[in-house]
Amino acid sequence: MNIAKSLATISGNVKKLRVQRPRGTIQHDGFAIQELVVVLGIISIITAILVPAFFKIQQRNREADCVSNLHKLGEAISQYVADNDEQLPVPTGWVGSVTAYVADITAYRCPIDKTRFLNVSRNKVYLPVSYGMNINILNAKNASGGSFAPSSDGIEDPASTVLLFECGNSRVNFSNHKTNLTLGSPAGDGFLPMTDGIREDAPEYSTGDIGSRGSDGSPRHTDGSNFLAADYHVKWVRPERVSSGSTASDVDCGQDNIGSPNSSNCTAAFPSAAGTRCPSFTLTFSTR
Repeated sequence: MNIAKSLATISGNVKKLRVQRPRGTIQHDGFAIQELVVVLGIISIITAILVPAFFKIQQRNREADCVSNLHKLGEAISQYVADNDEQLPVPTGWVGSVTAYVADITAYRCPIDKTRFLNVSRNKVYLPVSYGMNINILNAKNASGGSFAPSSDGIEDPASTVLLFECGNSRVNFSNHKTNLTLGSPAGDGFLPMTDGIREDAPEYSTGDIGSRGSDGSPRHTDGSNFLAADYHVKWVRPERVSSGSTASDVDCGQDNIGSPNSSNCTAAFPSAAGTRCPSFTLTFSTR
């Protein structure tokens, strides 16, 4: 609709609706009832146009803040890895491991996440964490076998492997984060119930139906959600374009070994994510 043309038409109607008074009568300044109705109609039209646009802008700003959060967390994890001989943090304790590298702890919370903080006592303040770590990286060892901590060298194709994903109903005790390096942080494989190492099925996926498996939680950002890949790039992806489950037997395997070009190499037990070279998915929870 051409707004200028509509307003011009309404303005013309206002002139036609002016009350005609007989000659000799005193004319008082002010609006006639018909004019007031028209003015209110104009205000309603403008409001109907501007309010949805305002909410769209607000939504985009929040989505941009979420992407920025993941970039900041990616930088923090990268610094942690550089200082720890290429070892990634334990997924169920990743928040406590990298908090020393995060300048502002608000980076842990997506503006759209409605999870509230929980103040249990002076020594226990649980703050929302809107992102979970791919629990499969725990088994990503380097060529020499690695140690208990997972190795970034053990990830076959970092650009295709999920590192962080969006979740909800997750809180971490920041009052004691320095000693909470193996437990208390949200983690999952995109299919099985999430855990923080303490409570099973407490955090919830905010990614939608990852891998079309019927995962809980609707996508946080319209039809998809944001992911941080293991090479530290951030990407918005629809849930059906992300493969969930445990690490695949081979890089070419399909999800649950379906559609694999070389089925003899694809023997991972259900549920298994697609390999990093599977063309059916943009990202996968598999580290191979």
